[in-house]
Amino acid sequence: MNENRKTNPVKKILIAIAILIVIFFAAAYAEKYSSSKQSTISQTVNMNMMYATTTISAPNGTVVAQISDTPDKQTQGLSDRTSLPVGTGMLFVFDSPSPQYMWMKDMEFPLDMVWLDANKRVVHIETNLSPNTYLTNPPQIFYSPTPALYVLELPVNDVARLEITVGTSLKF
Repeated sequence: MNENRKTNPVKKILIAIAILIVIFFAAAYAEKYSSSKQSTISQTVNMNMMYATTTISAPNGTVVAQISDTPDKQTQGLSDRTSLPVGTGMLFVFDSPSPQYMWMKDMEFPLDMVWLDANKRVVHIETNLSPNTYLTNPPQIFYSPTPALYVLELPVNDVARLEITVGTSLKF
């Protein structure tokens, strides 16, 4: 009767391996679930950040832009969003005119960027900026060679659609 109760050593090893495999997959699933949940929480917080909006008039249409006027909003920018609908944008408002530096950190879609001076006159434009410019080493940074008080980020091709050129005055 004692022999029937003995467990085969090979069977013990197989059971131990099966338990380790279950633990490994459970840990991997928990890590994936945790980072997915954190990403969802982060996107919810970012999307719930309160933005005032303004309507910006250009030569060939208007844009409804969210106003990014605090350090937290400017750091977040359009990061972690999956798109920016045509006719919308984000207007960065800075404390004083200076060369304003922008980058494409955590962007998932291309943009057009427009720098404006204190009189809301366009002083510099960059179009069709790829989100991959952040992946270069060092990341590519875009800026106006002349002082700017505002930077307007638009969906790619909106600069052309709205007929915005250097020297154009925008109204908002």
